[in-house]
Amino acid sequence: MNLKTQADGLRIARRFWFDRVGGIRLARQQIFDVQGEIESDIVYGKGRQVDGNG
Repeated sequence: MNLKTQADGLRIARRFWFDRVGGIRLARQQIFDVQGEIESDIVYGKGRQVDGNG
């Protein structure tokens, strides 16, 4: 969780989810606006190996 300071206290700026199965990776990220509403909700897929053929 990423917090930012406002005149009336703290607010959540970002929230992170990590997948710990088979290692650790960022699975999801939410970004909040100044009112505390979700501005972006990003879900990351599993990484995969890319070969030299594109």
